[in-house]
Amino acid sequence: MALLICSVLWNPASGETNWTFDRNMGLVIHADDNDPELCQFSSDFKAGTNGSSAEGSYAALIDGDGSTFFTTAWNGTAPEPDNHPHWLQVDLQSQPQQRIIFTMGRRADSYGHTNRPIEMVLYASNDNEEWTEIDSIKNMPTAEAIYDYTSDMIDLGESYRYLRFAVTKTNGGGSTGNYPYFAIGEFQVYQAIESNSPLISLEKNYTKIKDASASFVSGTDPGCVDAQKLEALVYALDKADLDITERNESTAAADEKAMLDAYDAVIASTVDFKNGGYYYIINMNSAFATNQPDVKKALYADLDSRLYWGNLDEKKGKFAFIVNKLEDGNFTIQNAGTSEYLRCVTDDNGNFTDATDVQVSFSKEPDAEYEQVLKPLGYAQYNIYNTKNTRAYETQGHSNGTGIGGKICTWNTGANATAAWYFKEITDEELIKSFSELGPKQLLADKMKKAIDNTASSRQKANDYTALITSADQIASNSQASDGNLANLIDGNTETIFHSLWDGAMGNIATTEGIGWHNLQISLGKEISKMKFRFNGRNNTDGWHDNPTHITLYGTNDDNLATSTAAADSLQWTEIVDMTKDAYGFPGNDNAVSYQSPVIDLKGSYKYLRFVVKHVSTMDGGNRATGFAVPSITGVTFNLSEFQVYDGNPAESSEYYKVAGMKEACDTYDKLVAEAQEKMANLTVTEADIEAINAAAKAIDDLYVDRDALDTKLAELATKARSIYDTATGSRITLITDAAQISSNSNSGDGTIAGLIDGDKNTIFHSFWSTDMQKADITADEWIASMDAVESLDHTGTGYHNLQVKLNEPVKSFYFQYYGRNSDWHDNPNDIQIFATNDDELGASTDNADQDSWTAITELNEGFPEDVVVLETPYTSPTIELGDSYKYIRFVVKNTTHAGKVDTRVFNNPDVTGITFNLSEFQMYSGLDKDRIQYDYIPGMKDACDAMKAILDVAEKMGKHEMTTTEFNDKFEAAIAAVEALYADTTELVALTKTYRESYIAKSVVSEENYGLGYVDSEEAIDAFANAVTEAKNSVSPVSPTKEQIDNAMAKMKEAFKTFMSHVGQLEPNKWYNIFGGSLYPYTQGQPIFLNSTSTGDQLHIGTYPLETADPTSDPYAIWRLVPIEGQEPTGNAVGCYAIQNMGTGQYFGAYRGQGASLSPLMSHEKTPYNIYYYGNGKFKMQQVGVKDPFDCLKTDKTNFIVLNYPADGGEQQSFIFKPVENDYVTISWYFDNSLNTMVLPWAVDGLAEFNEAISAAKVKTYAVKSLTTTEAGSRLELKEKSSFEAGEPFIIMVNDYTQCDNDAKQPIYFPLPTDVTDTSSVVANGLIGTLEGMTVAAPGMGIFNYDATDTSWKLAASAANLFISGRYGYIDPKKVVNEEGDADLVLETADQVTAVKPFIVTKATDKVNVYSIDGKLLKCNVKATEAQKDLKKGIYIIGKKKISIK
Repeated sequence: MALLICSVLWNPASGETNWTFDRNMGLVIHADDNDPELCQFSSDFKAGTNGSSAEGSYAALIDGDGSTFFTTAWNGTAPEPDNHPHWLQVDLQSQPQQRIIFTMGRRADSYGHTNRPIEMVLYASNDNEEWTEIDSIKNMPTAEAIYDYTSDMIDLGESYRYLRFAVTKTNGGGSTGNYPYFAIGEFQVYQAIESNSPLISLEKNYTKIKDASASFVSGTDPGCVDAQKLEALVYALDKADLDITERNESTAAADEKAMLDAYDAVIASTVDFKNGGYYYIINMNSAFATNQPDVKKALYADLDSRLYWGNLDEKKGKFAFIVNKLEDGNFTIQNAGTSEYLRCVTDDNGNFTDATDVQVSFSKEPDAEYEQVLKPLGYAQYNIYNTKNTRAYETQGHSNGTGIGGKICTWNTGANATAAWYFKEITDEELIKSFSELGPKQLLADKMKKAIDNTASSRQKANDYTALITSADQIASNSQASDGNLANLIDGNTETIFHSLWDGAMGNIATTEGIGWHNLQISLGKEISKMKFRFNGRNNTDGWHDNPTHITLYGTNDDNLATSTAAADSLQWTEIVDMTKDAYGFPGNDNAVSYQSPVIDLKGSYKYLRFVVKHVSTMDGGNRATGFAVPSITGVTFNLSEFQVYDGNPAESSEYYKVAGMKEACDTYDKLVAEAQEKMANLTVTEADIEAINAAAKAIDDLYVDRDALDTKLAELATKARSIYDTATGSRITLITDAAQISSNSNSGDGTIAGLIDGDKNTIFHSFWSTDMQKADITADEWIASMDAVESLDHTGTGYHNLQVKLNEPVKSFYFQYYGRNSDWHDNPNDIQIFATNDDELGASTDNADQDSWTAITELNEGFPEDVVVLETPYTSPTIELGDSYKYIRFVVKNTTHAGKVDTRVFNNPDVTGITFNLSEFQMYSGLDKDRIQYDYIPGMKDACDAMKAILDVAEKMGKHEMTTTEFNDKFEAAIAAVEALYADTTELVALTKTYRESYIAKSVVSEENYGLGYVDSEEAIDAFANAVTEAKNSVSPVSPTKEQIDNAMAKMKEAFKTFMSHVGQLEPNKWYNIFGGSLYPYTQGQPIFLNSTSTGDQLHIGTYPLETADPTSDPYAIWRLVPIEGQEPTGNAVGCYAIQNMGTGQYFGAYRGQGASLSPLMSHEKTPYNIYYYGNGKFKMQQVGVKDPFDCLKTDKTNFIVLNYPADGGEQQSFIFKPVENDYVTISWYFDNSLNTMVLPWAVDGLAEFNEAISAAKVKTYAVKSLTTTEAGSRLELKEKSSFEAGEPFIIMVNDYTQCDNDAKQPIYFPLPTDVTDTSSVVANGLIGTLEGMTVAAPGMGIFNYDATDTSWKLAASAANLFISGRYGYIDPKKVVNEEGDADLVLETADQVTAVKPFIVTKATDKVNVYSIDGKLLKCNVKATEAQKDLKKGIYIIGKKKISIK
């Protein structure tokens, strides 16, 4: 076999040894990932282990293909203990070596560049247990262009079988755990071969110089080299290459010397930084050059003392930086415009932080603590970072080269990437002089621009603008796809779209035919001289939102020209303005964007406008990045959901004209801005000018009236007044007073029926929807099966969805109103069939199957709102004449405004599936008889109603933004209040009567069970309450009620309720209870609410408590108390208001988060107030204070076995039984018998030894820390007995004989029933730190107690880094221990180093160590680590700082 010579020693001196290797004789030949016994590679953290993502392979390391790779895990959890760098290990098997050379190729992609190893430590072993550190390998390639690395010859000192390459640093990649992950494309180990051929030295040096020269750049800026010297090096390399190719040994030595001399000359010519030199600092991200070749991205300072990047403006001092080199090799970098010095990454308080998303800052003076480091990357590029940071300054928001500008934060990259910077020297002395002379002036101009930008919104809000597109006929386009139409642009629905054409051929560079740039063309109907426009982007989460980011605007008045939309015609139109993303701030590549332009001066008057789209957001690294190869031919695809053009002249309704003083304030502002533009241009801005702009804007703000808020208030008052007037004058009476009157054959569970009459437009009722509704051939059986699969769905039969109402009294006529859903998914009914019946059996069912037995009344399909959100004004039906009196009314929805408009609302077989609808409010009304009309029989009501009606008439005629003060609304509100003061509204009385009768009287039971808690003490009390309610209700005239009658009746009922509740057994504050489920379902019967975790964030569990093995009456995690909250009183009918606290954790029931399992209340340190309500029959219910829906209480959930909020009480799942804890003790049952460990509790502990011995005969002792000492031989912990501990104070507890544990049996520990608990962090007791909650301890070397299976005992040990310690345990922080004098009651020793310092994992071959026996006797002193085990007999020894077993 031919020997492939590969030189590796950089030393051409004659007579010295060179080393090479045979590339055909790699020592690694087995790399099968599926055969770990034979595979010669291994790693401690290969990708795909420890919960990480699987990728790469060992086999890739020797397959000769750099595009395949091996990688350690970049996610998952690092192996414990996480105290060593991740490594790649090689087993040389039967070929151990003393002298080796290894080669490594980087992974051939961008990840390979950043994740390539650049520093590693080599270890060697012959038993794969004890390792010797051989060498630290540094100065490995970092340049992106250099793929391969060949090591020097490495002498291991003796022959070794196992080699471990531990990577300590990569080229900017991240870490998993405490150490970096790494990726390698190729890896091989070779036997080093001795050779004296001059070609070998030449080859080695040629390869290294060739690789190094790849990153040389000629020029005069820092990091550049002399062009002539670089040319000479290229010539020398060519000669060396020829020698190697033709194997010219005779000329090799001379040519090598010439090459080395040329290389040294190039290095010597490297341009250094000039002290006091001026530089632009330009980002070298190659993606910027590709996507924005016409601009340079550079660093600049701004007025907020923060560092930014953006388009370089060489004339502005804020882009120029002064660099000074310090004696220690670091630098100061001062901005020429602001004179401030680059500092570091600081938080809002100015303190250093290593966070990657925080902006780099400046300081007024150079800060020695934050000097700047300039790390060469090759290519005359540098990483910049300060002495505090570990990461380089990087362009945040670069958007893969499409970003315009942004903040400078931190992240590590190599050359030609986002953290690579080029220092371009500024040599123009006049320009430099201008920085110092004009810099402050430029800063003031920039400050003025920012002031104008910040105040522009104040000026704009004084103007209203008239929308000019009122019909889809005004819009045309040369490119309309079938996906959406032009009418969708003005339909008010952001779920519908217009989409211009797209075709795959648009990405083909060879395309020669197309329609040209795509456009939207608007016929305005009149000539305008100014305009503004707005658009909404497409709502598409898959990235197909093609938002325009470059638009050229054209205008014409030629009627004939405007009949065509052809792109070629644009040459005949007048180009008005070319709007780029940078100049006009178009939104980026985001979903459902919204944009509004500034007012644009058309420089003439036009009645036709053409918007030509030349770039879209998805071209900037999105779905269309390669979609348009020749856009001038094919055009650029765009899509929008809404589009509108406005007259740029303020409408007459503007506050500019309507509000007193506003015109003058705006004119003053406009004049100052015009003057400021001129001053910014000639750099004459003063601080006074800036203050004047801000003052003028404030004057506008002070005058501004929020007319939208006034209009909203007016609409609310008008709705309220109309309702009151209609009711008082007898034209309206509410027919649905209780949600129980409403039912449906299709209730999706998304919202509730009760939401229809709760007065809240944010709650809804929603009938069922499914994608199966799109199936044209779906059968009734298939549809029923589809619905049955949805647990939350309440449905009956098939067919069209309905609402059915049971009236309290039959009516002959009625009308109804509804409000739609406040969402883009507003499925407003616009075709409703109405049926009626008096048959109670029919009225009890909502099944469409019986519809033929109902009386068909009418079908409504005209006069409904368009496809808009129906929130401000309800839909009101005409009066429905029934022809007779009916008690049951059915509304069948045959169509909605949304049906067929979007993909998800297609109903291809509605006779089977129905059509989905949703509503936020629904109500039926009818008129009154003459003798029931309050307008006629209540004194003063007629005058009050007439006065209110007069104002109402004016309000209903008012246009948008007519009001500029609150005067009219105040007058209107007072008129309504005058009517309300007289109006006799029985709604609350009816509801209260119903509540008392159904929720209290019907559910009340007399019993002494459970100490009478939740029970009534006598039947007489129940009867008295029932009679009082009836008497009070009957005191109100059913025909002509008065407000006085209603108020008196309500007062009597509430007083009777208070008396009644005095006969009900009540809960006591601060008393311990078990809280059991009161549901009728078996899963909660006898089941307590309990916790599974000691940490906050745990849910409230119920239904899975292990009653067979545990007793909730003595389990502190199933015991609770009601804690009063100062200043918090019960509301409504609540019998108490408390925080609900757990004994075992001291934590409380958490705050309301919403409905359902995913939003169930969680345990918290915060005291959340809960109202406790009497439920009846020995039960109570609970609800967080502030929840709007009185039905949205805590309930048990049989699916997830937790307690959650939901407005449903089937099977009495909202009821709970409180049982007092009768024991005088509680137990902790999870501690091992014969154990030793740390414990901390939220209650005080005293005399555990005696208490447990009396109950269980268990021998329990408690200790405090007395002292902790650590030597080379290990650590010694001394404890002292102690019996009393305050709440939260940790202690060490010994249960029976801790040296005889089988780690299986548990021993309950008994505690006297606490009288109080704490919910605070545990106290530190002489270094002993308790964990009231589970926590991760980051630092290693803490003292913990572990079970040792080898001798069945519990022992002191040192913790690994990032160790999770469960709640109620603890650890010892040796740095907090203060050693005490005196005798110890218990001594524990360990060979571990309990020092809170990361342990050393290997010894160097030259290290000296001591050797101890396991009992601490010194056997050898100061011997070499490699000789420490010689002559030792079988046994366990302490060698250095490690416990070693000699076999």
